[in-house]
Order: sequence, then C-alpha cells, then structure tokens
Amino acid sequence: CPLACNATNGAATCVASTCRIACSAGFGNCDANAANGCEVDLRSTVTSCGACGRACALAHATSGCAAGACTLVRCDAGWADCDANVANGCETDLGSTASACGACGRACALPNATPTCRAGVCAVSVCNGAYGDCDGVAANGCETNLATTVGSCGACGRACALANATPRRRL
Repeated sequence: CPLACNATNGAATCVASTCRIACSAGFGNCDANAANGCEVDLRSTVTSCGACGRACALAHATSGCAAGACTLVRCDAGWADCDANVANGCETDLGSTASACGACGRACALPNATPTCRAGVCAVSVCNGAYGDCDGVAANGCETNLATTVGSCGACGRACALANATPRRRL
C-alpha cells in the first residue's frame, strides 16, 4: 500500500493498493478513514452507540451509552421516567401530570372534584355537581355541598335569604 495502514482497534490489510480495516468487536471506522483505524468505541460513544452514527437522544434527559445500548443518565429538572422505558426518555412532566404530580405514582385524587396538577402540586380543576371549594384548600377537594349548606347557598359564601319569612310559632 502506498500509505501505511493503521490497525488501531482492528486488523489492517492491503487489498489492491488500498488499506482495508476489519474492526475489532465494539469498535467502528465511523469516519471511513483507514489512516486512523477503528477510531470509535461503539460500546460507549453517545453519538455512535452500537453502530456508527446511531446517536442516543432521549427526550428530556441526558443520554449515555453502555455496552452499545442507549442509557438514561438523568432526567431534566421537573421530568421523570415513570414508565421505566428508556426508549422514550423522561416522558412525564411532574409539574402538570395529574397521575404523577410532583413524583412518579403520586396521583391527584380529590373529593368531589376533577383534579389537576400545577407546579407539582395537586389542585382543583373543577368541582363536581353541586359542590364548591369554599375553603380554597385543595387537599380536601370540593368540600361544600352548595345545595344543602345554609352559609353557601348555590355559591361559596352566599347565605340563603329568607324573604318575607314569618317565624313559626310553637304550640
């Protein structure tokens, strides 16, 4: 060969005056340049994980590569891998997902309410039926029955008015 063949991480041969490289297991000649041999460790390189050009790019995460497979190193702040599926990365927004509010597995469940998750804290999205969240405490949901509570008649804080009512006399 007119040029020296580089056998780094592989075996070099000269075929028809051209260097050819057979890379060792776990290495790749990703730049197709025989002069620098099999320059990429396919077992641990994030941009060529398992094969030349196969980049690990997981959603909302820092990706890694181990043994030629993409790995999840850590999730971005506010995100989590709740389904333990590395392929879809950190798929859960802990700040707005009612089934994982603030942490995986922490579902919002509020009495007489449809819950929501705001900034990782359970909150009342809407009260069910004739109920109201009159105390503003999300943890107890919509605690007031607006159809039967005298001090909150039809709406929080609205007292029932007894117009033209005559007191009953006891006999």
